[in-house]
Amino acid sequence: MNKKTFLAMSFATLFFCGLAVFNHFTDSNLPGNQDQVKLEAINQFAKPSPLYPPNAFKEVLQPPAMSETEIAKAAYKKFLVSPPRYLQGTDLRGGFLLDGQGELIITASIKQRFDYFFLMTQHILLAEIINIIHGHLVNELTEPALTTAKSLLADYVNYFNNYNELMKSHSPKDNNNVYELAQEIAHLRIDILGEEVSEIFFGQSQVLQAHNLKRLAIKNQQHQYSSNLELPEKLQKSQQATLSYVTSKQSIKKSLEAGATEQELKSLRTELYGEEAALRLHELDKQREQWNQYLSNYQKLNKMLIQAGITQQQKTAQLNSTFKQEYNLTDTQINRLAAQALITSLNN
Repeated sequence: MNKKTFLAMSFATLFFCGLAVFNHFTDSNLPGNQDQVKLEAINQFAKPSPLYPPNAFKEVLQPPAMSETEIAKAAYKKFLVSPPRYLQGTDLRGGFLLDGQGELIITASIKQRFDYFFLMTQHILLAEIINIIHGHLVNELTEPALTTAKSLLADYVNYFNNYNELMKSHSPKDNNNVYELAQEIAHLRIDILGEEVSEIFFGQSQVLQAHNLKRLAIKNQQHQYSSNLELPEKLQKSQQATLSYVTSKQSIKKSLEAGATEQELKSLRTELYGEEAALRLHELDKQREQWNQYLSNYQKLNKMLIQAGITQQQKTAQLNSTFKQEYNLTDTQINRLAAQALITSLNN
């Protein structure tokens, strides 16, 4: 090794040793350096689950979380300021009527009010529409009417979700199928909304449908379908319907909370709704049990993702991916889960 090479290697060694000492003292004086070391140590013991994106647990500055009610009120306020173009300049249809004790009287105008907002279904996600409606209800009503209105909305959304599923499974090929489908829809309304609320919300349209089907049957010489329904008088505001709706739901709830057996629940339903409806509800129970498990899993994962501090877009993508791959659910079913989870959180 010649003299020049030896000197060059010696100089390089001294240079890098000096640089290391300089970096040590410089880093130790940087503000927040100890916090960085602690954060790295914490991350070694708190590795995020593969379920979350890589940066799910990264510390970020976020504004204080809004309550569900505040989010709903903000969504409604935004709607009032900038409604879709096709609703601009229109008046809200329907309305709410209260009795002397502040109870909501169930009328067809409530359905008209809900339907006004559901006109946006083709352009806005169902969960966003539900937020807007809840914000509207909070803005318009107080207790006890508010609780009844929220319960009605939850049942109404549940009905349409089941209605859409029913329509997907039917492809009418002949008149007999049309008649059967009409009966199934009528039963679905009664099972979910109750007989009196179903009559108030759909009575007139259902009777008109029955008459049209009857004319179709006569035209095609299919007299096996007939309706004994007569065109009803103009639906009146019915306090009794309100009381019946609330009372029956409370009776079922109390029975379940008291640990009623399957037979006891069937007897109570038969007493409240009739034997045929009780049997249909029993079949729906089996489907609801599976669906409620999906909903529970969705709510748990949703809560975990919120706590992880990721963005709304990342959270939605993770939920959609998980329930498609692990539970084989469709986009429509996942949207139903999102809507039901939102309704549940707003009602709690």
